[in-house]
Amino acid sequence: MPSFQSIVPSIVEPKQISFGLALNSTQFNLSRILGPVIAGILLVSVGAVGCFAVSAALRTVYSCCAVDTVQSSEIGG
Repeated sequence: MPSFQSIVPSIVEPKQISFGLALNSTQFNLSRILGPVIAGILLVSVGAVGCFAVSAALRTVYSCCAVDTVQSSEIGG
C-alpha cells in the first residue's frame, strides 16, 4: 500500500476502505492536475517573488495546523 494511502484504513470503516482509497486517489490525481495550473496563473499574475510569498504563507498555515493537530492528539490521547 503506497504511503499516501496508508492513513485511509484508520479513518474509514473497514467496509468503506475501497471508497476511501478511491476518494484519496482522486484527490491525489486532481492535485497533480490543478497544482501546475494554479502555479502558472500565480507566476503570470504575481511573478516569482509572489509565488514564493504565497508558498511561504501556505506552509506557515499548514505548519500551524499540524502543530495544533499534534497538540490535540497529545491532550486527547
